[in-house]
Parts: sequence; C-alpha cells; structure tokens
Amino acid sequence: MKDIHINIQERLDSRLSRLAEVTGEPKSLLIREAVARYVTTREQELIVEQIRQYAEALSPQSGEFIEESASHVDDVLERDTQW
Repeated sequence: MKDIHINIQERLDSRLSRLAEVTGEPKSLLIREAVARYVTTREQELIVEQIRQYAEALSPQSGEFIEESASHVDDVLERDTQW
C-alpha cells in the first residue's frame, strides 16, 4: 500500500474522527474508501463525457440522437419499472 500524506481542515478532521469513533473503523480506512469512491465516480464521469464528445463528433445530429436515446431509455424505464 502506498503511503500518502494530506492536509485537511480541522473541522473535516473532527467530523472524520467522530465518524471513525461511531463506526469503529480507522480514519485511514474511511479516507481510503472515500477516495476510491471519488476516483471511480470521476473516472465514470470522464468516460461519459468522452463518449458524449465522440458521439457529437460523429454527426451534426448526434446531440439530437443522444437526447432521443435518453428519452427512450426514460420511457422504457417508466414502462417496465413497477414502483
């Protein structure tokens, strides 16, 4: 495992300490989990953005296609999902 040192605001450290105390988990574990979730989310956002840019470059109407596709997905979800 790689050792990384960061500086955080005292208020954030206090919140982290309280969370660690309540959960019984070490602060380092909580930080690792938070960073892992953040990195995964950002990677996914970047992939989606790259796909969007690629689709837009394929055709002048790609923006309309993306909107229509998203609308179609919404329609299918509403039709096929039972709430």
